Amino acid sequence: MLNDLLYAGQIKEGDKLKVTYKGERISYNAEQILNAGTDKEEIILHVDSNLYFITSMAIGGTSWAKNVQIKAI
Repeated sequence: MLNDLLYAGQIKEGDKLKVTYKGERISYNAEQILNAGTDKEEIILHVDSNLYFITSMAIGGTSWAKNVQIKAI
């Protein structure tokens, strides 16, 4: 079951995520969480390529990551 991203602190390291980018649904794992539970929370999807999104921007619709859904591990 997938849960919509609604608040900071909801995603934990290792969670599986579904993200819409340019109309395509892509699967990621949350590799790291920076500033967890704060308005500056960043979800690192791929450390080597510096792929991440800021939770508050994803929720607000201003991030590249749209329609973020979580499958907790």
